[in-house]
Amino acid sequence: MSETHVSADGKIDFTDILAQEQRSRVSEPIEIQKEVPEKNISPEDKEVSNTASAEVPTEAPKAILAKDVVIPAQRVISSEITQENKKNIQKHILFAEDDLLLRKSLAFYLTDLGYKVSQAENGMEAVEQIKATRFDLMIIDLSMPYIGGMEIINMVHDELKLPTPIIVLTSSGVEEVELESFTMGANEFISKPFSPPVLKARIDKLIAKFSTS
Repeated sequence: MSETHVSADGKIDFTDILAQEQRSRVSEPIEIQKEVPEKNISPEDKEVSNTASAEVPTEAPKAILAKDVVIPAQRVISSEITQENKKNIQKHILFAEDDLLLRKSLAFYLTDLGYKVSQAENGMEAVEQIKATRFDLMIIDLSMPYIGGMEIINMVHDELKLPTPIIVLTSSGVEEVELESFTMGANEFISKPFSPPVLKARIDKLIAKFSTS
């Protein structure tokens, strides 16, 4: 399994998104049990009891899990769909990637933009979802267990005859790999590491192009 790294030119590590969400959770005090009746309690014991009650730690509210994407409860309650993201609603993206942190982080990022995101952790799972669901766009990692990304691209275009646009992700910067993916039918090629806005720009371009074609 590949790991997500930070490049020297400032491209970010997607694990920062999850870490930031963990830090932003709002704490709320837990319920403190009622005081014990004062009889049979000496003044010294009462003072110690009051001091301990005042130092009870707080506990963060539980998060809501949606398709393995951690979304803080306060965001779900108070979030509003921006005008920019309204156009993304109902657009369904398949994200096939065996890197767990990268998959979760990007799924969260895309969901926050208004997209519906389905995840696949290996090539076999991706194929099953492709055969069962009509997606508006697919993001496919080339190096996955069981079935590789190239085989999936070939199946989508040659076997299933689907017009769905495909963005390829890979840790390889080899030009031959990029050329082969385009030959197989990929529409975009992105080398890791990369920044979320770069991915967003490619997604927006392809969805706009294929929605009008």
